[in-house]
Amino acid sequence: MPETALGFALAHPAVSTVIAGTRNSEQAAANAAVSDMPPLDVKTLKALQPHHWRRAFWYGGK
Repeated sequence: MPETALGFALAHPAVSTVIAGTRNSEQAAANAAVSDMPPLDVKTLKALQPHHWRRAFWYGGK
């Protein structure tokens, strides 16, 4: 699930990096490996879309 969450964040064209928290070296390695994974497929992105965070929606976002 963490890999999918990072992949979802990285799928947005305005995002070039994600700073993910880690508790141990295994999590750090798994998070770093996401950049070597293929992009999420369209079906997965559409399923996750309702969960996106509309940053600053109260003033139109920037």
